[in-house]
Amino acid sequence: MRHFLTLSVSLLSAAVTLLSQPAAAADSAQFSAVAKLNSNISRSLTHNLGLQASIGGPSCDVLLVDSPETNLLEGMVDFIHTGQKAYADIWPGGISAFASSNRLSKVAYRNKHDKAVFTFGTGLTPKAAKSYKSCTNSK
Repeated sequence: MRHFLTLSVSLLSAAVTLLSQPAAAADSAQFSAVAKLNSNISRSLTHNLGLQASIGGPSCDVLLVDSPETNLLEGMVDFIHTGQKAYADIWPGGISAFASSNRLSKVAYRNKHDKAVFTFGTGLTPKAAKSYKSCTNSK
């Protein structure tokens, strides 16, 4: 019984240690990639949409694409996400390809004016994405 209790305490201690560690943060390469994406957006045919990308979420694993100037519609978001039609020059393969190649598992498109949020990625809800703040590059 004593060995079982010691093992239980050890497992509990390990679990507390894991849970108390901060969530993994985005790395410098991811922030550099997002800067490149923003540069591409500013030079794209659709630069007048005013899209701005950043990294956010509690684990800094969500690509936030904010639209402060234009209300994006669902069809537009689908084309931007997959890199089709006029949105093909933002990133080869679209925002989806960018996010995947930069280890960002989720994407949220957020409109400033009508507050609509479109999300891609398992477990990401519009309500959660609406509240996410941008992460900072502390390195």
